[in-house]
Amino acid sequence: MANTSLVSSVAETGIRTMFHSTPSQPDSSTSNGQQQSPPSSQNALRSFPGVRCTLQKFGFSGDVANLVAASWKDSTQKQYRSYLSRWLQFCGEREINPYTPSLHLNSVLEFLTALYHQGLGYSAINTARSAISSLELSSNNPIGNHPLVRRLIKGVFASRPCLPRYSRTWNVSNVLNFLESLYPVNMLTLLDLTKKLAMLLALVTGQRGHYLHVLETTGIDFSENVMTLYTRNVLKTSRPGSHQVPIRVSKFHDKPALCVYSTMLAYLDRTELLRENTDLLFIGTVPPHKPVCRSSISRWIKSVMLSAGINVTEFGAHSTRAAATSAAAKRQVPLQQILKAAGWSNDCTFRRFYNRDSEQETDNSLSEIVNSV
Repeated sequence: MANTSLVSSVAETGIRTMFHSTPSQPDSSTSNGQQQSPPSSQNALRSFPGVRCTLQKFGFSGDVANLVAASWKDSTQKQYRSYLSRWLQFCGEREINPYTPSLHLNSVLEFLTALYHQGLGYSAINTARSAISSLELSSNNPIGNHPLVRRLIKGVFASRPCLPRYSRTWNVSNVLNFLESLYPVNMLTLLDLTKKLAMLLALVTGQRGHYLHVLETTGIDFSENVMTLYTRNVLKTSRPGSHQVPIRVSKFHDKPALCVYSTMLAYLDRTELLRENTDLLFIGTVPPHKPVCRSSISRWIKSVMLSAGINVTEFGAHSTRAAATSAAAKRQVPLQQILKAAGWSNDCTFRRFYNRDSEQETDNSLSEIVNSV
């Protein structure tokens, strides 16, 4: 694959302060080594100083607190926010300190059990466990690792299993056939050209929607026959010492209607005069042509899937990742090439969550594009 390799009442403001705002003057009640008294219900619900304030209460400087808080990615913050809001309310009603969950094992177990009775499943409750553990910044043994908490989580899975969302995937050939009909590109509307590019990139790179969202025009290089995509943004798979490698996509001479290289050039040419102070690749298709959010890109991809006859009530935009990588694997693309393009360090994630059976592929275009580099 590319080198391509694929066709390749806590108030909301109170919750945001957990990661984004500067806390008020830290409470000095812990400086003498004594446990801080539990916050009142109203204070816990209205003003949660969060990670930064918790660290400062243990004597760390604001700079240290800011760097530690920055270790949580935006996506993680969004995942945790809802559960931390509920945890704060839970603690406020019982007048216990939400910052020391390891001292309140029974309360943590009751909270997670309450979420279960509200209808939440294994994945959501496990996220809640991680969110609560993130508050335990002063302990070497986060509450989430307590044997009883881990046993409860296993019980949730046993009684309400969390199975992979997709047991199968869709036929990439159907989408490729539809994309071929969107040709020549200079005759397409801006909307159709945008949809075609978004889908081709999703299939070629095998990446998440976030990758397409943060892709910038300054991170696209063209040589005579190869387009190279770079990103300097932190992705879900980014970690110290490891980042998404550049993705190289060759011209596809055999089927120019499916050539990502020429489609990208056409899109950049069409949008050059429409861009205003943005390097992000994808912009709105109607004035004022501002940078779009990730959900807009997902809607474009789902629109193409729907036009190609894919059941979008069953498959979402993220399913392109499974469809593309699974199809590439079936076409005997080397596994390491698939992992490299998709940003996986090993095959565990691919085999467990993405490698799925699909209807019989009838079009060899995927294989040809994948091996065109």
